[in-house]
Amino acid sequence: MVILHIVDPTTGLDAFDTLALLVNTMAGTHHVLVLGHYGWSDAAVLAGIPRRVLRWSRALGRWDPTVRQAVRRAIHEIQPSHVHAWGGWSMNALGGFDGPCLASVQLPQSKRQLAILRSAMKHRPWLVLTTSHAAREFLVHAGLARLRLLAVAPGAWTAPHLPPVPRNLRRILGLQPREGPALLLGGWSEPTFRQDHAIWATAIISHLYPEVWGLIRSDPIPRQEWVHPFAGYQSFTHTLKDPQLIAIAPVQYSWRQLAAFADLFVFTPDGPAGMNSLLAALACGKPIVSTATAPVRELLEDGRNALLAAPENPREIAARIRTLLCDDALRQRLSAAAQATFQQYCSGQRLTEQMASIYAQVEQDPALRSPVAPPL
Repeated sequence: MVILHIVDPTTGLDAFDTLALLVNTMAGTHHVLVLGHYGWSDAAVLAGIPRRVLRWSRALGRWDPTVRQAVRRAIHEIQPSHVHAWGGWSMNALGGFDGPCLASVQLPQSKRQLAILRSAMKHRPWLVLTTSHAAREFLVHAGLARLRLLAVAPGAWTAPHLPPVPRNLRRILGLQPREGPALLLGGWSEPTFRQDHAIWATAIISHLYPEVWGLIRSDPIPRQEWVHPFAGYQSFTHTLKDPQLIAIAPVQYSWRQLAAFADLFVFTPDGPAGMNSLLAALACGKPIVSTATAPVRELLEDGRNALLAAPENPREIAARIRTLLCDDALRQRLSAAAQATFQQYCSGQRLTEQMASIYAQVEQDPALRSPVAPPL
């Protein structure tokens, strides 16, 4: 089994971790074609995808001729048994190809991305994999033709060569050292994520617990629509009474490393958002405070493996954080339940076994098993 994975600027950043897991642990020969500027290739390497399986091609948009040319060249040289598209550009470029093609859609799509999907699905049947019930509902209600949906478990991958985060991280970042609990504020600065609410909640808590501090991870690829929100968060942290309350960790530290370092994890989306930071916190068995959005409730239950608060309510988020800080027994119980949730529903082994079964199923499907080849 030879699988060509294609990622592009419409691919969610969380997909790189999942792809790294498949490439490094699943049987078969894997190749990864990265479309876009060089930052996307760097993000793939940073996630743990080996350079030896990577190909990169600059692309300026889904209608850029170099997209189809790069895909055509890769298919001709690799001769894959499967092609797995991880973004809208990739699906659009594969619309005219014969052979077993899969696509991963992790989140509900914007109107622009939905138009790309509709264009791609005009020419061939697709097997679309999703890890989110919200994404599945979105695709069903969008009325996309020639579409079959399969649900897969989310997975998390940690590159084995990454060292742990040093305990004196604040001193390394040039900030005054604090001995209090570290709150990891998860998620990327994407439009559906409200890290400013997590920062506000941390600021509220700091009035009661002056030694508490927050930690945010830098975005590996600041996309154009994310640059202004992230710069706003940086400016926001400097307008607080204590500008050193929030530290921004270098992107070289993975979510799993930062989650292992932190004492509590705070997750504050107000809609569908990338979940890999949450998966890292579950894997590390960290006490979790999260907003109760629909995708979050697929994994977390208030009082069982996390404490949930209403979205867009920093005061309630702060109250949940305070509850955890005041109750050692509750933190220990939620930590054990979080780790059990990860092992039961989200482990990398479960994902690789499920994907291996799906690839085998696709290979035997009469509608999809013809060899992959570019058009003449």
